[in-house]
Amino acid sequence: MTAALSFDDLASQSGVDRQTVDDFVDAGVLQPSGSGAFKPSDVATVRLVASLVESGLELEVLSDAVRDGRLSFAFIDHLIPDPVRLVDAPTDGEGAVSLQYATYLEPILGSVWSEGEPIREDDLVILRVFAESVDLGASTDSVVRILRSIAQSATKVINLYRDFIDEVLLAPAIDRTGSPILALEETSRARLRYRELGKEIMALMMDRVVDDAIHRNLVDLTESALLAAGVHPEEDEQTIVFLDVSNYTRLSEERGDGESALQAALLTDVVSALARKHGGRLVKSLGDGAMVYVPYPDPGLELALDAVASAEEHGLWELHAGVNTGPMVRRDGDFFGSAVNVASRVADVASAGEVVVTDSVVAHVDDAAFVFEPLGESTLKNVGEPVALYRAERRSG
Repeated sequence: MTAALSFDDLASQSGVDRQTVDDFVDAGVLQPSGSGAFKPSDVATVRLVASLVESGLELEVLSDAVRDGRLSFAFIDHLIPDPVRLVDAPTDGEGAVSLQYATYLEPILGSVWSEGEPIREDDLVILRVFAESVDLGASTDSVVRILRSIAQSATKVINLYRDFIDEVLLAPAIDRTGSPILALEETSRARLRYRELGKEIMALMMDRVVDDAIHRNLVDLTESALLAAGVHPEEDEQTIVFLDVSNYTRLSEERGDGESALQAALLTDVVSALARKHGGRLVKSLGDGAMVYVPYPDPGLELALDAVASAEEHGLWELHAGVNTGPMVRRDGDFFGSAVNVASRVADVASAGEVVVTDSVVAHVDDAAFVFEPLGESTLKNVGEPVALYRAERRSG
């Protein structure tokens, strides 16, 4: 059973003084139990009401709205049963050391912490992770960069989640009840469960992606070791196509996460159909792109050219593609190895509307069907040797 909170506990964990809690109880916006204790969810209520009052809403106005039924905070019990608490900042040991990094996190998290004040419990944990990462040898700039990227990615995911909740829960409930407050009360339990499911799937997805990354790294290192020992793989015509949305970051910022998500879904549908048409298979969708496996280079190149040429026709943002042919390692339906890495990096080189291929593709396809414009050798990221690249087009007539 979750421990009940006293008046002083609630004030401390909410970041307000005891008098503020008393005022909220007197105003009727906060209600202790018959024994005079509070629930953990009351921390969220206090912080919400305190924010509203600080923004300029008079407590008396909020009190009147609660008493006559125009406003309710009852949904918080179900929606936020275990809110983030404020805790006393540590004054010694590892916890105190980690506080030196607070100024680095403020622009990332939006939190502001001053010495002697309580701190969000989750911010304190993040600070400890920051400190340990630096202790392990990372520079502060590197840790800031990765945390900022993670925060931005998390924000995009949560924005999509918010749109999902609005679509499947809130909007229908508001239409049905005619009241945002009643809608919040009606949907709070379902929203909590969706949040729990979201956390579960995010953790599973993270573990899944980490497992793939580890396997990919092991394959790359093994291939490198074999090549260094003079062991070369046999020729292979298996082909990988990477299709990417051109200027994805700019378009996402201009048109919003919702439109970006719709584009990702549409890209998956279009590429899946083209893959089936050319005897290949969509391996994975990548948000701003897709990875496709085709057993042979000719249909692989046809697929890439079809996708790029028909993007506008299908309502897609402009695409570009990279194609490579060579030996690769297969596991659980996914593909790994240097041939895959090269295809991904070749796609990075292609401009909007272009299909760029390696010399391996040129050597294996029917050159009567295609025209290849030499682009010279290119040094690709994380690829040991320069790779000869070509811009590919269909031969007219």
